[in-house]
Amino acid sequence: MVKRHLLKTAVLTGSVVPRWRSRDVIILMYHTVSGQLDLEMDVPFERFLRQMSHLAETGRVRSLNDALARLRTGDTSGGPFYVITFDDAYRDFHTHAAPVLTDLGLPATLYVPTGFVDNSGSHPVTKPLASHEYPGACTWDMLREHNDSQLITLGSHTHDHPELTSLIPVEVKVEVEMAIARFEDELGFRPAHFAYPRGKWNPQVEELIRPYHETLAVIEGQANSADDFNPYRLTRVGIGKSDTMPWFRHKLRGRLDGEETVKALARRGVARMSVEAKPRHPAAR
Repeated sequence: MVKRHLLKTAVLTGSVVPRWRSRDVIILMYHTVSGQLDLEMDVPFERFLRQMSHLAETGRVRSLNDALARLRTGDTSGGPFYVITFDDAYRDFHTHAAPVLTDLGLPATLYVPTGFVDNSGSHPVTKPLASHEYPGACTWDMLREHNDSQLITLGSHTHDHPELTSLIPVEVKVEVEMAIARFEDELGFRPAHFAYPRGKWNPQVEELIRPYHETLAVIEGQANSADDFNPYRLTRVGIGKSDTMPWFRHKLRGRLDGEETVKALARRGVARMSVEAKPRHPAAR
């Protein structure tokens, strides 16, 4: 947690002036909000409640579909506007997040990995946890309830939640098509929206998925602008455990828009050092 606060402080220092404009759309990304997991993606519930209350007070939260319509037509004056999204369909979306959203009248989009719903034991969490700690998934009945509401939009998040950039083209298509088939079987519709698992994408994967969905969501930490709107590269701003209210407010103003970029560069540096540190085979010397 200390490292994350240091990172935020460093990014904030280089971003004194808010970078986002009144015509931008900021898509926020959550995962789980129980606060019971030793994971950055698990926002403590009380903190989530304060964040949602603050967003409700702004009067600028819009559904994903409404925000997309504004971006397409350029009618984004009076913003910035905010879109709330969740990945992975953890059960606490149903038990914790959705009741708050309903009480405050806030629309949200939930990206669902259908294999996780089919088998809650096939969780998309990569960090090792004790078996009793792994969060379960929403059930199809829960998702039907949300689909019938006026506030929640359901999107696809593949079937088994793999990093698509590590798959061959036929495997990418299988993942996308299996998720669509499960949506059609259980919910009776084909999802218009899609989010990449762990935000991993490249132009080749994008080209494969574009025919299946109207929008594709990535993770870049930037706002979406009508000036260069691309529905296949919707950028999102991740919200995590370390985002206390002061940091959350900075994110809403665009003062931490470089955080994801710095983290990505750090991950690449660690991976590179790990590879270089491995002993080379004598024959390769």
